[in-house]
Amino acid sequence: MTWAGIRRAWSRFGVDPRDAAAVERHLALARVLLALLSLAALLAEHGRRAPAAGAAALAAFSVHSILLVVYTRQSRRRDAPPRVLLHHLLDLAWVTLVFCTNGGVGGPFIGFYLFVLLGAGFRWGQPETVATGAAAMLTLAADAGLRTALGQVVDWHVAGIDLVYLVVGTLLVSLGENERRHREQAWAAGEILTQITPHSGLVPSVQNVLGTLMRQVRASRAVLVVSEDGHERVFLWQATAGDAGAPPQIRLRQHTRANCGTWLFPVPAEADAWQARIRRRDGRREAQVTTLDASGEPSGIRVELCPLLDAPFEWREVLCLSSLPGEGWHGRLFLFDPGIWRPGYYDLRFVQAVVRQIVPTLLNLQLHRRLGSRSGALDRANIALRLHDGVIQSLIGIEMQVDVMRRQAGTPRGAADDLEDIQRVLADEILNLRDLMQVLKPDEVEPEHLVEHLIGELAHFRNRTGIDAILACVEDTVDFAPRVCREVTAIVREALANVRKHSGATAVRVHLGQEGADWLLSVDDNGRGFGFEGTLDGAELDARHLAPAIINERVRAIGGRLTVSSRPGHGARLDIRIPGRHHA
Repeated sequence: MTWAGIRRAWSRFGVDPRDAAAVERHLALARVLLALLSLAALLAEHGRRAPAAGAAALAAFSVHSILLVVYTRQSRRRDAPPRVLLHHLLDLAWVTLVFCTNGGVGGPFIGFYLFVLLGAGFRWGQPETVATGAAAMLTLAADAGLRTALGQVVDWHVAGIDLVYLVVGTLLVSLGENERRHREQAWAAGEILTQITPHSGLVPSVQNVLGTLMRQVRASRAVLVVSEDGHERVFLWQATAGDAGAPPQIRLRQHTRANCGTWLFPVPAEADAWQARIRRRDGRREAQVTTLDASGEPSGIRVELCPLLDAPFEWREVLCLSSLPGEGWHGRLFLFDPGIWRPGYYDLRFVQAVVRQIVPTLLNLQLHRRLGSRSGALDRANIALRLHDGVIQSLIGIEMQVDVMRRQAGTPRGAADDLEDIQRVLADEILNLRDLMQVLKPDEVEPEHLVEHLIGELAHFRNRTGIDAILACVEDTVDFAPRVCREVTAIVREALANVRKHSGATAVRVHLGQEGADWLLSVDDNGRGFGFEGTLDGAELDARHLAPAIINERVRAIGGRLTVSSRPGHGARLDIRIPGRHHA
């Protein structure tokens, strides 16, 4: 493995690029001060007796430091990402050169390694700091051994003090690991939270969160399973990493609990988060599992992962949060094959901490959506009530008065005909207002009651208009989400209203049935039809401006496809194909 590959293995989670650039600018200024002041101190102390190689090394290091200051400023203007690993390796090389050419063990420049250790701590964290400290200790030992082999006198007491100095420096720098982790988690959570906006809706926000989290942990796949309390419905988000920096491909499907055993297998409550790695032993796949409780401490609970081994794709490692609590729902998050590795429980604690900060915001968005929906429903119900108690009642009263005037003796023939026309217009407008009232009236229709609800809608339509209306459906229940049920009800209402107002039909037939994985909703009447003969799909209807606008908009909202068949003088049929198990 190359050093770049090793570096990627120590850098799983993203760091704010602005923070990284600021760290490099501060280190560049500190590097210049360290180099120039050390060179001045060496010349002031030894003058002409200063070791030529040591002075030359310090001078070259000073020039290098000044050039790096210029480079970091230019990179800031170009918005270029800092070459953190290269800078760290150059620092380690220059410090080693200065240390070895200025007396090595017992020389005055052992403190330069503290700068390199601080750089590792600020750039990355504890593992890199320990690795840098180990490299410095090896250099110290190698320098002492080489000088001894060359016959030079080495004060091993001083060498021991230098070694202790490096050990203490490494430990002190490592103490900042918790602060760096909190900073890293805060940035990661902040980046994800920017993807959650109320106007975009819950489903797009969840998809944005999932895609950003995948990119941060460099996972190849992610699965989010959300189940509603008291329902068999399960919503399944599956995301696959894109190629060459492309955004992840995310699909949302609806299933039942019985079909989600791969993801919703039993997990002990104490295993709030767990990490599993696959090992092959004697030709069999076995999972090595580590678990954390809700406080982030190791729980040592055994998790049986046999169902997950039957996932529809191969995986080697998975991070999982077993329980994401919400109002009326529970979730489970899987992140498969993170690109790289850190020791201990760091990966798992990171994901656990970040997601815990995100879930409340998603909950607030869900509550905001529900409150908005309920508020809108109440407003529409209030408008419908005002229409019924005010405008419609007034129009009915006017229509009755016109009817009385038309039937009164002595009314001229022409005036009676005019009054009959006015009465007919009033009757039509009363029906139109009733249709509008039905559209405004909120309907919360559960899938198990959709067929029964549609039967009631058609009976009500038949009683109001005298048009024969029947529903043909062999299914007792449908597998739509409540939102889709509401849209289907509104589509049927709008289609019936169009039949009454425009078709002149005496009969209409509504059919709802399953065709493969999809559902087909048809509205067929015997009226005058459209101004064309044949069948047109949604694109053709849009191009010819023939699509029923409200119906077409609702069909698109549920991911369906609309086609219209017309037989001028014999009727028309609307066919709406609705994807099954796709909508939340």
